[in-house]
Amino acid sequence: MASQNPWITKAEDLADQVLRHGKHVLPTVARLCLISTFLEDGIRIDAVFQTFAYSILWDLQFLFRNLALIGALLLVLAESRVEGKSLFAGVPSLGAS
Repeated sequence: MASQNPWITKAEDLADQVLRHGKHVLPTVARLCLISTFLEDGIRIDAVFQTFAYSILWDLQFLFRNLALIGALLLVLAESRVEGKSLFAGVPSLGAS
């Protein structure tokens, strides 16, 4: 195993450089990806338009999906307001890190 493939070594070095230089941007990109997922889901479900069009105002699955969407966005908001930064962006931590 002493002679490793030079392509793999070069790829590992490149990945290490990208991670080292982009470390300060990764939490913001992770939050944007998480929020964009929920925004797309909210637009697709569209609690106002489809609710009246399909008469699903009191459908429990629809209600729980919307509550999950709101809860996830509140978790991201709460995590962004915490002064200490956690290891994973957008994921609440159990203790101070």
